[in-house]
Amino acid sequence: MPQQSNILLSGSTGILGSNVLFELLRQFASGELSGKLGLIVRPGTGIHFSLGNRINQILDSSFIPDYLKGYSRSELLKPVFIIHKEVHQILSSDFPPDFTGVLFIHIAGSVNLANSDVVSNEIEYNNYLGTQIVLRNTLPILQKFVFISTAYASGHREGIIGDDFMTYSDFKFRNPYEQFKNRIEHEIVGFCEQNQIEWQILRPSIICGRLIDAPLYFIPRFSVFYLICKFFYLLKKCLPADPMIRIYVASDPGLNIIPVDYVAKAISRLIHSSIQQVNLVHTTNVSISDLFIMGLKEFNYKNFSLTEQSINEPTIFEKRYDKTINSQLLPYLETPAHQFDSTLVRQVLHDFKEPDVLAQFKGLIRFAAEHHFKTIY
Repeated sequence: MPQQSNILLSGSTGILGSNVLFELLRQFASGELSGKLGLIVRPGTGIHFSLGNRINQILDSSFIPDYLKGYSRSELLKPVFIIHKEVHQILSSDFPPDFTGVLFIHIAGSVNLANSDVVSNEIEYNNYLGTQIVLRNTLPILQKFVFISTAYASGHREGIIGDDFMTYSDFKFRNPYEQFKNRIEHEIVGFCEQNQIEWQILRPSIICGRLIDAPLYFIPRFSVFYLICKFFYLLKKCLPADPMIRIYVASDPGLNIIPVDYVAKAISRLIHSSIQQVNLVHTTNVSISDLFIMGLKEFNYKNFSLTEQSINEPTIFEKRYDKTINSQLLPYLETPAHQFDSTLVRQVLHDFKEPDVLAQFKGLIRFAAEHHFKTIY
């Protein structure tokens, strides 16, 4: 028998949200789930943003997972209805009368790792206040609120990082993005428990392209570590010779990188469980030095060096690198040695082999370069 479930999803046109959408569409189309699937889609203007257009654009993409290609468009969209509103404008009255007992997966939000007053205000408005508002406004229809946070909401933290952030204290955040994610997590728990709503907080680490579902390596937008490769890709493309770049890597705590399809599969399973907090992470971090070396070699960029020393008298290109990349990523290169506990997520995805990100890193970067690091949808 299919599991009856009315699901509401925000962020369905984003990097992670679109892949969660794919998993949910498969579950509804295959008969694993029954009920309605509501999508909150940010409104636009003009004919290209007509009702459902952005969702159809995603489903028209040649990069939808192969597991969806056996279903017709009508089969995939049968349970779907779309509300074209900003998340913070959503009201419980926007939904069909029988859309009750809702499981709300809230993914929508801004991702910006920079530190500035402008960014802080943007993050506070979209991620913090926006979540407060939508949680209050959808309360009458809610059964469960699933919040997609970030594993890096743990802040600078040494050693093994477990799943229960609610027991941690002494947070040292790298940026407003982490700070407001952590802050809203605590408020979600208090609000849901006060109003007798189930809650769940799922925390992906840094997301890369697909490494399980064909077409492999796909990701619709390129951010975080992809930006490093993009910087050198553009230098290589625009200049007749490779300028010398010294790259400051004070230590090598590693980055925890996880494929987007791996995360989406975990979310689609966990939402029906009673587990309240899970870090959606890889068992091992990827060496930052290895990422630099492999990424730059993929573009045949040889004129660089890694250094543990602060760079005095930087060149014009090193200054540009610092402004473009280090303004967001340097705090992650200087974080203490740490490792996320992946026990729970591995239990949930026990039937999937954990992808080897480093072994397939060239494929991820090659895909990004083939698409000129431009947004695909």
